[in-house]
Amino acid sequence: MKKKIVLTLLCIILVVFFVFGLVLGSFDFTRSKIIEKTDYYLVGWMSARNSLLGVISQR
Repeated sequence: MKKKIVLTLLCIILVVFFVFGLVLGSFDFTRSKIIEKTDYYLVGWMSARNSLLGVISQR
């Protein structure tokens, strides 16, 4: 009986962490700045080499 309760609690905790991960993963945490009225963004975490080359990522 006690083993069943512990397994149930572990399953509930795993499901909660899974849902929390899905919700947290759905947000975009990259620092980006929109370029005028286009669909292009400058991404803040790009390496210095890429930013010097003027590489932009399309969102």
